[in-house]
Amino acid sequence: YVDDGQGGFTEVITESPSLAETYSSVSRNRRADGSINWGTISTPTVPVGTSKGSNSSNGYAAPVQRAVAANLTSLSRNLQSGEFGQAARRTGVHNNPKVLAMAAIESGGGGMSSNSGQAVGPMQLNTRYYKGDEVKNIDANIRKGASEIARLDKKFGGNTDAIAIAYNGGDNAAEVAYKAWNAAGKRGRVADYI
Repeated sequence: YVDDGQGGFTEVITESPSLAETYSSVSRNRRADGSINWGTISTPTVPVGTSKGSNSSNGYAAPVQRAVAANLTSLSRNLQSGEFGQAARRTGVHNNPKVLAMAAIESGGGGMSSNSGQAVGPMQLNTRYYKGDEVKNIDANIRKGASEIARLDKKFGGNTDAIAIAYNGGDNAAEVAYKAWNAAGKRGRVADYI
């Protein structure tokens, strides 16, 4: 968990590597025209890990791999049939691997609320920061989430760990981890420095 800067804490340790692996799985399956071949999406076969400790001893890899598999399965189903797939095409994100990976991690392309009820829609926008149409209308929710991911992508040079940390825990948490990762010679992953 990291301090979200608003008096709360957000879990990012599993979402950060899940985004990286989900994004990697989606990106590997892009066709020449840029579209994504959902029929060939596969989950990682190499253990997902960090530079701090062994995956086999800390139980970290298996839960992330299970999460990636479940997220991709759900997202693929929701993209092919359902409101999320239609909205993704309307908003132009249906071939954007980072947005789709984040939607997979956040909701599997579904529109449910989080356990706390504060995060809503396929991009799980937090109702403390976003109001009205941005959270309730699926197209607006996706556009706002995609806009935030684009901003974070630019800010953190495409680093999926930093993007996931900032998306879930705020820019400050990601900046601290990103700076520490850079200071350490970019060893391991940004998520190792939370």
